[in-house]
Amino acid sequence: MDTDSLEQLYDHCIAHDQDDTAPTEKDVMRRFFAHVNGVISVGEVLVDSGHVSADGIMFLRKALSSVHNVLEDDSIKLSVSSFTPTEKASTQTKKRKTAEKDAMIPESILPPILPTSEYDVIVESTPNPIAPISPSGRGNDWLQRWTNIIKKIPLNATTGKPAVWPSLLTKTLVHTFGYDGVNNVITMAEQIINNLDMLTIDATTSADGDVASPLRPLAIRLKQVWASSRGSAVTTANIICYHKLMAEDFSRLEQDTYLPETVMGQEWSARDSALAQTPQARSNFIISRVFAYLNPRSLTQKEKETEFSKLRKERTMAHNVGLFVKLFGFGIVPLMGKSAWKEAFPSYAAASSEQYLVQLLEQCPVLREICDLTDKNFYQYVHKREKIGQLPKNCINGLSVDVSRRNNHPLSYLLAAPGELEETAILVSDGARKMMTKEKNDSKSSEENNNSASGVQMGTAGEEHGYLAFLEG
Repeated sequence: MDTDSLEQLYDHCIAHDQDDTAPTEKDVMRRFFAHVNGVISVGEVLVDSGHVSADGIMFLRKALSSVHNVLEDDSIKLSVSSFTPTEKASTQTKKRKTAEKDAMIPESILPPILPTSEYDVIVESTPNPIAPISPSGRGNDWLQRWTNIIKKIPLNATTGKPAVWPSLLTKTLVHTFGYDGVNNVITMAEQIINNLDMLTIDATTSADGDVASPLRPLAIRLKQVWASSRGSAVTTANIICYHKLMAEDFSRLEQDTYLPETVMGQEWSARDSALAQTPQARSNFIISRVFAYLNPRSLTQKEKETEFSKLRKERTMAHNVGLFVKLFGFGIVPLMGKSAWKEAFPSYAAASSEQYLVQLLEQCPVLREICDLTDKNFYQYVHKREKIGQLPKNCINGLSVDVSRRNNHPLSYLLAAPGELEETAILVSDGARKMMTKEKNDSKSSEENNNSASGVQMGTAGEEHGYLAFLEG
């Protein structure tokens, strides 16, 4: 690490105006944490692709934890020195070492010095950490833009530490808009094309006939056999779509508690009027009703708490899936199938990430365009059951490219239809951005109308409870 980068990092941590009081130990700790956590978050994402050492990331995490423990110790006093821009690097280094000595921080726990432009260095020095988006390079800098966006996420108000969820969300995005994502799309297409006849007959038949017929058991088993031929990638995509529908169900049922003419509204009104009337309470009420419906048997208190916690996580996951589909379109579903969505989505409220994902799409609309391309050429034939028989057997270029050579092509080529100009395919005259704006305005208008009708304030944009952003306009 060069001396200039060392000095820039140290200056950043202790910076203050000449007339202001020197930063406290807590101030320095928070600046350092925000800086280092951003580096580690990106590094963790790149471990899976073999470009960053897992042992190195673990060392950084341990070092950061050690620094936190030392700086939290009230017995340690941090002396802050002021460096003038005209001082030579060697003089500044000497003063820095003196300051560290005054602070009584054991040298053994100090982490490696990190560069000031941490995201630039890690991303740009890593050979092909993610797949190129387009042949012109448009959108290829999306990870850099995303890391700049999440750097602004505030620290946890309770712990004073950086949030964990941005790292998990970043990992999900990197795998989605990388070769893992496109390979999953190709695998799914192969599974469907190889079993297209069976999937077509499954989509065009029904076992919902006469329940008393002696033919019904056989018909149901035939349907199960046909459905099982869809393959694991298709099954995962279906699970993602079910979560989207669950998000809509949760939102609808929670909204029903405001409407006395609905079943949920009547059950809500029957509660003790002294109980809480907040969106959080309504969310818990619906979860408790679903829980009771699913568990008619008697359970211990511990079992109830465990099952209730599972349902709440499912609700959180569903809303995050719903947000992804709303912002990125249905094409995101097969792209994200192999990502870390199951790990990431239950861990944070959808409302926490929405504004940052919107910023990413405003800066990189090509990501939505890639998803729309995936849906147009392939996935629409899957999630619209009546269209499965119309799926072209060579629907995307990636099907004819050997897996060992796919990393020679950008996503726009692999997901384009044969003969389709890849750059033209994703240039949709800002259609993706207009669609996103329309959905956002429609959602806002719908929410305002609902709030007006019920006379209830649904909460701020930062609240996840009562979240209605997932219904399609």
